[in-house]
Amino acid sequence: MSNVAPAEKEYQVSKEDAAWGRLIAGQQGISGSRIAETLGITLQAFLNMGFQPCGVMKIPYQKEFKVYEATLRESLNDHPEVVKARSRKTGAKSGFQAAETRRKKCVGVLSNKRPDIEELYEALVEKLWNPASEKDLLDGSLYLELPAMLWDALQPWDCCEDEAVEIIVDILWAVTKMRTWKVDENTKEQHEPLVLGIWRRDVKIDADIEAYKNVFLAAIRHLKLDDIPKYEGRRRAWEELKDMSQRSWPKDG
Repeated sequence: MSNVAPAEKEYQVSKEDAAWGRLIAGQQGISGSRIAETLGITLQAFLNMGFQPCGVMKIPYQKEFKVYEATLRESLNDHPEVVKARSRKTGAKSGFQAAETRRKKCVGVLSNKRPDIEELYEALVEKLWNPASEKDLLDGSLYLELPAMLWDALQPWDCCEDEAVEIIVDILWAVTKMRTWKVDENTKEQHEPLVLGIWRRDVKIDADIEAYKNVFLAAIRHLKLDDIPKYEGRRRAWEELKDMSQRSWPKDG
C-alpha cells in the first residue's frame, strides 16, 4: 500500500460515497470506475491521466480498491483529455449501435419467410458476423435456404430447440471454413461438405435421410464428442439425435 498518496487537504465526501466501502488506508474517496462513469469515459482513460489515489477502501467480501478525491468528478468534467476520451467512447458506441442495426436488418431479411425460426437466423448471424460477412450472408440463397432445410429435416422437440440451433449454426459455420473440408488422400483436392451438396441439389430428406443423418451426426460429434473414439462418438451422437428429434432416424451402422 506504499503507492497510496495521502491527500494533502480535507475534502467533503457524500454519505453515499462514504458508505461505498470501508477505509483501509489513506483517506476516504471514490473509485476510479465511479469517477469514469460520471465523466462518461472509460476507466482506462481515467487511469491514463495519472492521478494518484488518496486511499484504499474495501467492500465486505470483495477485494480492496484504490480511491480518488471525490472532487475529481466535477473538476475534470471539462478537462481536454476527458473531452477527447468522451468523444472516442461516444464514437465507438455509435459504431457498435450501427453494426447492431445492420445485424438486425440482416436477420430480418433472412427470416422474412420463416419467422418461426428467427432465433436460428439470429444465432447464425451472430456467429458468422464480421464487417466482410454481411454481403456474403445476404447474397445468394445459401444462408436463406439451408438453415430452414436443416431445421425442417431435424424437427427438434420444443425442449431441444436451443440445442438444435447450436448444431445447425455449427454446420453452417463449418461450411464457411474451407480449412475444415476433407482432403482426398490421392488427388489432394478438397471435397465440399456433404451438406453443401444436399443444398445445391435441393435434396429432400425423404429422398436421402441417410445423408441428412450423416450431416447431423458429424455436427453433434464435433460439438460434444470430439474427444472420444470415432466409433463410440458416432454411436452416442446417434442416440442424441434420436432424443432431440421428432423424426424416426434409421439405425446407424
